[in-house]
Amino acid sequence: LRQCRLLIRNTGKAPDQPPEAMFQRFTKGNSSQSNLGLGLAIARKICDASGYHIQYRYTAPWHEVEVAFDCTQSDTAR
Repeated sequence: LRQCRLLIRNTGKAPDQPPEAMFQRFTKGNSSQSNLGLGLAIARKICDASGYHIQYRYTAPWHEVEVAFDCTQSDTAR
């Protein structure tokens, strides 16, 4: 957690999908996974509704999801 940014990282296999596809519902990063592929789609909807920016990137062996917050806006203005 840094000022105006939240970065979540974990290690794993390289995704089978391009980064932007990872935000589509029911898209799994790796076809061998047993998850439903909803997590990043839900996170993007929350970020879009809140005026935040979310991005995913993979730099072997790290998966990274970063959320950037607008720190110029006060919480009461939302």
